[in-house]
Amino acid sequence: MLAIKLTILALLAAAWAPAITGLRVDIACPGVNNELRCPEGSKIDIRYINHGSQSTKICAARNKRARTPRMNCFQPRLQTWFKLICDKTQHCRLPKPNARMFKSNCGDPKTQFIQVHYNCHKNRADVYNAVACEGRDAQVKCDKGCIKVIKAYFGRHDETTCNNTPTKMTFCTSYTADAYVRKTCNKTKVCNIKAVAKTLGNPQNCDALPKYLNVDYVCQVSRINNVLWMFLQRVKPLDVPCNNCGC
Repeated sequence: MLAIKLTILALLAAAWAPAITGLRVDIACPGVNNELRCPEGSKIDIRYINHGSQSTKICAARNKRARTPRMNCFQPRLQTWFKLICDKTQHCRLPKPNARMFKSNCGDPKTQFIQVHYNCHKNRADVYNAVACEGRDAQVKCDKGCIKVIKAYFGRHDETTCNNTPTKMTFCTSYTADAYVRKTCNKTKVCNIKAVAKTLGNPQNCDALPKYLNVDYVCQVSRINNVLWMFLQRVKPLDVPCNNCGC
């Protein structure tokens, strides 16, 4: 029994990709974008954000952790929105600090820096990707098992996708795209999603450049269904494939 418990714990530990290094920091002073980046083969995981008053020393060392006050003057959804943009990507660029990010009773936002704390986790090896330019369909499909969405966004997360002219614009995304794609595609084998704001929501802080839908997903096979099907095959062979394995 002890051996079984230890095996289960080991499997659970392996399922969560460990951080490649310790906690990383990026500081954006007024007029500068936060830019988070992980090594090749890894993805960002924002842990928390905070802010403080800028100084020449702090702004010159953007990757060195700065002291910040305990007071939190951020708008309530700001960290959630940062995570929607950056989490599970290798590189992201956030908007420059501005008044909309802060509560109105917290002093002058023009003097505040934003500090983002994040980890880099190794990528899963079994992740598939589907991309569709605005107005077109993205097909999310599993030949074996069923779809489990890892991350979906509708907006812009790089400089070149669906865009003939490379841009240095801030990354942007819709608040509701990820939840809509998960609800529509999870636990299915084939899922077609049209890349339009009508269903995915309007991307926030985007300019007039073309948007696109990106879906990262895995094909999850249910071991229980698979084992049951194999058992039934031994008892009474079936002339049908295990179509339900994974759903």
